[in-house]
This record gives sequence, C-alpha cells and structure tokens, in this order.
Amino acid sequence: MMLYGFITGVLIFLTPFIFPSLFIVGIVTQKLAVNSKLYWINSVLIILSASLIFFTFNLIGVNLTFSENYSDSISVFNSWALLLFIFLSIYLIGSYDLNTKVKMILGVVVSLTLGIKLALNILVASGPFLGSFMAGGSEGLNEIVDFMNGETIAITLVLIVLLLVSRFIANKLKDKLWTKNAPKLVGVYLLFIQFMVIIKAINA
Repeated sequence: MMLYGFITGVLIFLTPFIFPSLFIVGIVTQKLAVNSKLYWINSVLIILSASLIFFTFNLIGVNLTFSENYSDSISVFNSWALLLFIFLSIYLIGSYDLNTKVKMILGVVVSLTLGIKLALNILVASGPFLGSFMAGGSEGLNEIVDFMNGETIAITLVLIVLLLVSRFIANKLKDKLWTKNAPKLVGVYLLFIQFMVIIKAINA
C-alpha cells in the first residue's frame, strides 16, 4: 500500500489542481531568496512543513471525524493563506519593493505557508482514494497510514527535485528576459486565484 501511496503522490502532482503549484513553489522560492543559503533554508522549510502535515495525520490517527475536529483550524489557516498570498501576489507583480530583512522574513513565512497549503491540497486531491480505504474499518486505517507514508515520501522527493531544478534553471538562465517576467506572471495567476476564492466564499 505504501507503493500505491507513493505512485498516487507522484501522479497527483500532474493533476490540474496541483500542477500549477510546482511553478508557484519554484518561482516564489527563487524570488524570495536573498542569497543561495536562504534559498535552501526556505526550500527545507517548504519540505518540512508539507511533510509535517502528513506526519500529523498519521500521528493523530486518520478518521472520518478529522474534518469536523479540525475544520476551524483549517478555516483560520486558509484565511491567513488568502491574505498572505494577496500580499505576495502584489509583491511578485512588482507594485512595490522590500528591504532585505522584510524579504527574509517574508521568505520564511511564505515557505511554511506554501508547504502546508500544498500538503492540504494534496490531501483533498487524495480524498477519493482515502475515502475508499476508510470504509475498511481498522484494517483500512492501517492501509491509510501506509498509503499516506508513501505519499509523504513522494511529496518529499518531488519537492526536492523541483527545488533543485528550479535553482539550476535560475542560475543557468538568469539573464533571460522570460525568467525576469515569470514571477510577475505567477503573481497575476496567484492574485486571480485568491479573488476566485473570495468570490466563491461570498457566493457560498
């Protein structure tokens, strides 16, 4: 079951719901890095925060009451992420600049938030698979733990590869015009997504 979780974790990154996150994580981490050392620190924070979500699920025991018990916490986090990503979007588009200290702090905060948000989105995308296992009772719960361990490994490896490739591309193509415009495009996309979330919440 762990292998199944690993394969599912890798394939989920190719779905329309998760795939744009690859560009967001790679470009945002690069943009907020004051230097190479901070790039890798922020990268580690993303990986750790994403993995921690899955570890927490396994630690507390995954069950059907999770969404009920933690819905308020997730709602508060989503509200925080919404405000942060709006702020981040405007920064990426280039409406203002930040001094080095503020940029360092923003990099840490955004990295942690991105990792958690990505993990939560992957859990949502994994819902149909997890739902079928939950119906299996206690034996199903054991399978869920193995499944999520496999997903955790997949997420960690994909993020490591993504951040390595992102850094390599940034160093190799740093003089190309499109690499300078990429953060602005990500900012526009990210801002559009946040407005869509707001509109959806208003109409709910």
